[in-house]
Amino acid sequence: MGLGRASPEQSLMRIGFDVSQTAEKMAGCGIFQHELCCHLVQAAPDHTIIPYPVFEGYRNPDFKHATRPDAPNVLALHHDRSWHALNAGWDAKGSKFEFLGRPDVVHSNSFGCPRDVGAPLVYTVYDLSPIDHPEYHTEANRLVCFNGLYEASLYAESFVAISAFTRERFLHWFPQVDPDRVTVVHPAARPSLCVASTGASDPQALERFDLRPNGFWLAVGTIEPRKNYALLLEAYARVRKAHPEIPVLCIAGQAGWKESSLEPRIRALQLADHVKCLGFVPDEDLATLYRQCLGFVFPSHYEGFGLPVIEALASGAAVIASRVASVPEVVGTAGLLIDPGSVEDLARALTMVLTDDGCRSRLRAAAKIQAACFSWQDAAVRVCELYKSLQTAVTRP
Repeated sequence: MGLGRASPEQSLMRIGFDVSQTAEKMAGCGIFQHELCCHLVQAAPDHTIIPYPVFEGYRNPDFKHATRPDAPNVLALHHDRSWHALNAGWDAKGSKFEFLGRPDVVHSNSFGCPRDVGAPLVYTVYDLSPIDHPEYHTEANRLVCFNGLYEASLYAESFVAISAFTRERFLHWFPQVDPDRVTVVHPAARPSLCVASTGASDPQALERFDLRPNGFWLAVGTIEPRKNYALLLEAYARVRKAHPEIPVLCIAGQAGWKESSLEPRIRALQLADHVKCLGFVPDEDLATLYRQCLGFVFPSHYEGFGLPVIEALASGAAVIASRVASVPEVVGTAGLLIDPGSVEDLARALTMVLTDDGCRSRLRAAAKIQAACFSWQDAAVRVCELYKSLQTAVTRP
C-alpha cells in the first residue's frame, strides 16, 4: 500500500476522494464511490488519490472496511487512524487542509458538504428525490440530503450529476448554480457482474435459490415504496391468471424503510408459492440471476440513474423498466418502457416478454449494445478532466 507521498515528478494533483459509503453492503452511492475511485486510480496514475473512509455527513464506525485501492498512487492517510481521531479531525474548527492531506481538490460523494477544506470542492449529485418526492424518505434523511444539496449549491466549485435528468432537476431547484459547473458523468455496470455474465453461469447459484435457467423473473432493489413493488406484484398476479405457467418472480434487495417486507402483499394476492424474496444477494450470485432470468423488471417511480438497470442490460437480460426520471436515459431503445402508475401497462409488457420469443430475443440482443455506451473508464477520465480544470483555482491557506 502506497502510504508515503509520491514525488512531485509522479504526482501532478492530490485528489481527495470520499469513499465513506463503501464500508458496508454497498447500495448505489457506495457502488458509485467504489468503482469511480478504483477506476480513477487507473486513469490517473500520475496523480495521488487520497481516499477518505470517513467524511462529513457520513461516518461509519466500520470505516476500515472502506475502499482502499492497492496502488502506488494511493495515499491512504485515514484508513489506519482511530475512529476518535477521524471524528476529531472533521469536527475541528478552522481549516481541514492539513487533516485531509493537503489536497488540490476534494470530491464529496455522500451528500455532505464540508467547509474549510482549503481546496476546490466537487460535489456528486445523485438525485433530487428528497425535494421532488419527500414521501420516499424519512424526515431525518430528507433533511440531511436537502441540507447537503443546499450548502453545496452555495459552496461547491463544481458538480457531478449521474444523469442528465439529475442535472436538470438540480438546476431546477438551485437556479443560482451556473449550468456550466454541472457535468454529467454516467455510472456503468460493475465489472464484477459484467465479467461473470460473459462466462458460464454458476449452476450452484440457481440451485441455492431453487431456480432454473429462464425459469424466473428478476427484480432488484431495496424494499421500499419508491421501487414500486406493489405495482409489480399486482401486475404479476394479473398475468398469472391468464398464464398460469408464468415463472416465479424473484425480488433481490435488502429491507428498506416503511415497506421492509412484501409478505403481506404477497399473501393478499395469493402469491406465496410464486414469489421469492431473496434479500441481499452477493455479486457472484446476482450476476448469474441477471444472466439467467427470463426477464428483468424495474418499475421504479424515481431514479437518479438506476444501477440495476444497467447491470441487467450488461448481462444481456430482457428489460422492462419505467419510462420516468432517468430510466429512459439508461435503457434507450433496448427495453420495454412502461408507465409506473399503470398495472395494465406493466401486465402487457410482462405478457409480451413471456409469450413472444422474438421480442425477448431482440431485447436481449439490444441490451449489451446499450450497456456498452456506459463505461467506468470513461467516467474516471471525465472526472479527472474536471479536476484538472479546477487545479488553477487552488488557493493555499
